[in-house]
Amino acid sequence: MKNWNEIQTAAALARTGTVTAAAEALGLHRATVTRHIDQLEAELGAKLFQRHARGFTSTELGQELLRVAEATEGQFGELKRIASSQSDALSGTLTVTAVDALTPLVLPIITKFQEFHPAVQCDFISSDRVFKLEYGEADIAFRIGPKPQSPDNVVIALRPLEMGLYVARALAERFEDCAAEDPLQVYPLVGPNGATPSAPFVDWLRAHFNDSQLSFTSNSIETLWMAVLGGVGAGFLPRRLAERAPSLVELRPPLPDLSEPVWMVTHVDLHRTAKIQEFVKVARRVG
Repeated sequence: MKNWNEIQTAAALARTGTVTAAAEALGLHRATVTRHIDQLEAELGAKLFQRHARGFTSTELGQELLRVAEATEGQFGELKRIASSQSDALSGTLTVTAVDALTPLVLPIITKFQEFHPAVQCDFISSDRVFKLEYGEADIAFRIGPKPQSPDNVVIALRPLEMGLYVARALAERFEDCAAEDPLQVYPLVGPNGATPSAPFVDWLRAHFNDSQLSFTSNSIETLWMAVLGGVGAGFLPRRLAERAPSLVELRPPLPDLSEPVWMVTHVDLHRTAKIQEFVKVARRVG
């Protein structure tokens, strides 16, 4: 298809019969039309048109070129219609990725989206690897921390991740007779080990507590959150995750310094498709 521009020009000339009319139809300069015809005839090694005073008349090869060009244009139009119907259909697969720590926050978004669009299969990939949307590795990515900067992506800000200190109510009742100004000195404490990914609340715990002061540690941020929800010890949780667990007691409100921005990222080529737009609407409401 390296000669497609020249083929389109030749087809326009075959339809109109003059360089001027072909140039106007294509929005080209007359010299460009002439150059395209000369290049294409040189490539084919045969004449596509007979020149005369009134304009151009197609040779048999020129008539054949027009037939092929119109067939190709029709097939490409059909391909565009198929692509449009696929992009607008609320069915098929939608691949969503997020770092492990965001999994508990992304799953409610997916659940709500599928309530509205049950024909869409959501393939969720939880991984600390940054998937490349430009290579089609995922359709939507949830990321945390600094704003993604790729010019090929559309980046949407969601609610920041506010981190508060919580303990399960059952555990709080076991220690209700213990008096201390700082709740972190009362309860068993859930915190990171040496392999836990860096995050503001993780860095804060590391700065204020050593390993011997932690009753439960994990390399997984998601596991630390599940441990707090499960009553293993007191620890930090995102406020919006804690809001869904009435069995929790808030020991300390979110600290601004521990808040992290959350981003939803799509590729610019897919952002306007129906599935992506519907998912974005749900994410903005839920997330």
